[in-house]
Amino acid sequence: MRIPGTKILFILSALCAGMMILFSGCNPVNRLARSKNVEDREKAARILMEKKEYEKASYLLEELIGLYRGTTKAEDILFLYSECKYELKDYLTSSFYYGEFISQFPNSGRAEEAQFRFAYCFYKDSDPWYLDQTSTRKAIEYFQYYLKTHSQSARIEEVEKLMRELRERLAQKAFEQANLYHKIGYHKAAVECFRQVFDEYPDTKYREEAQFKQFKSSILYANMSVEERQKTRYLEGVAYYNKFLDRYPKSSYAREAEDLFGKANSFLQKEYLSPSLQP
Repeated sequence: MRIPGTKILFILSALCAGMMILFSGCNPVNRLARSKNVEDREKAARILMEKKEYEKASYLLEELIGLYRGTTKAEDILFLYSECKYELKDYLTSSFYYGEFISQFPNSGRAEEAQFRFAYCFYKDSDPWYLDQTSTRKAIEYFQYYLKTHSQSARIEEVEKLMRELRERLAQKAFEQANLYHKIGYHKAAVECFRQVFDEYPDTKYREEAQFKQFKSSILYANMSVEERQKTRYLEGVAYYNKFLDRYPKSSYAREAEDLFGKANSFLQKEYLSPSLQP
């Protein structure tokens, strides 16, 4: 969409007005920031970054990106602006400019750092498990790409730790969703959702509970089924029980699991199935 010329002038005027307000006063940095000399404004931006006055630095660096485009200083200023936005906790904007840096300067000595920061911005932007996990998934995707393209990086261990944290967040979201189905009596859905928890996140701390509750949900589902389908569903429940017992023979859920198994086995024995179903 083409922006009308009058609107462009308005935006530029607003930006200039904002800079005049920010840099009013007579201290040396403000004088440099208001200078017509581009190098003076660059110096002011660097001083402000050192002083951690990131909001003021951001205005100058944004202007300098355009002024230095195509010059030898473009690389340095773009990276500095990305860092500035990161320090302002504007992670999505920061990730965009780190991405621009990687695209424009793929052979830079700071390309690896930019690639890590690009992914890390999504890590910082990711929400708790009970909110949307789009940034979490993107962070995992971009960290995986970082590991693939920088297999000798000194950050390998750090990145793997961050990815485990992010995956555990997704595992918790999946577990809580399955647990909700379990609590409200949607046992068929719960069985499938609990399976997804330990299939997709085999190392999660929720695995044992998920595998037990998958078995429990399957028995409850069999209990509430019509008579002609109970036999098949109890057999499925017994299969889940055996898998759970094989993996967690000393589980804290063992006693409850045995009680549920006993009820299933009692029903199946009435159907003239072999007593060999006993574990």
